[in-house]
Amino acid sequence: MDGVVYVGSVDGYVYALDADSGELLWRYKTGDGVWSSPAVVDRVVYVGSNDGYVYALDAASGQLRWRYETGQVVGSSPAVVDGVVYVGSGDGYVYALDAASGELRWRYETGRGVGSSPAVVDGVVYVGSSDGYVYALAAGR
Repeated sequence: MDGVVYVGSVDGYVYALDADSGELLWRYKTGDGVWSSPAVVDRVVYVGSNDGYVYALDAASGQLRWRYETGQVVGSSPAVVDGVVYVGSGDGYVYALDAASGELRWRYETGRGVGSSPAVVDGVVYVGSSDGYVYALAAGR
């Protein structure tokens, strides 16, 4: 939404703040700290949490639309392209989730945790892993 700043915090909340006044519009409590930077697409806030979940929150109200459990911390910031949320997890997987439902479309196992944030260009998902490699994955696998 225009005029709103969305931010995660180590206190486990995702906050929506008025960009001009700093006034709190809403907050949503996850199960642990939020290191991930939120992505906002089509009035939905997508964010990962150290509780191992990826969250989709209504941008206007903060109401939970869905959450998806990965195997570990989600410090990666989601990339949302063409109705798909791409995000890495400390469990070593890159996930592709349906943006509307949160259903798993595919996942790809790297050698170690994925804390970097994916970039999606021309149908390719680029993401680094703690195994020392950068992966180029077909978005539509």
